[in-house]
Amino acid sequence: MTTPAAPPISIQNISAELRIVGSGQLNYDHVKRLAGLSRLATGVSLSQLLGKTRPYWAGVDAAVSGNSIGYSASSLVGALFPSTDVYFGNVQIRQLMTTTYGGATVQTGLVFASDPGFRNDVKARLLDEDFGFIREVTLTYSASTGNWFTPELAVGSAAATLFTGAGSFELDLIKL
Repeated sequence: MTTPAAPPISIQNISAELRIVGSGQLNYDHVKRLAGLSRLATGVSLSQLLGKTRPYWAGVDAAVSGNSIGYSASSLVGALFPSTDVYFGNVQIRQLMTTTYGGATVQTGLVFASDPGFRNDVKARLLDEDFGFIREVTLTYSASTGNWFTPELAVGSAAATLFTGAGSFELDLIKL
């Protein structure tokens, strides 16, 4: 559900979009993130929340594993918080990784533990811990593997590289 695109907008609309059930209180950082503002912003107006949709949000600790940089449940257990979300039908994300091949090409891949039930492209947006934009890539479904990938491009290509080094980040995954 998206917040109303035109006034009026209510706290209940925002709570519903943030998936707050019952009498839970709004987390101000989540409200800022929904509005597309930095965590450092000093305020949020209701008009900044018009027409907003909450995609999949997570914190990710990227670590180097061989020639790959990213998240993998097999080597960095618990590094993606949360690894499941209602936005993707509560299907666990098993891997999000940027891999270089022979030092010449690079590709970012997204792997679910089971079929999430959609084939849309997915935009992966990497943010710093204050929700400041770092970079984004678009991943396309591959019928042959059942996973999502960027094109395999030359090392350094912005269209294929999500992670460029280890660190703690925020992550948005958005179905296109």
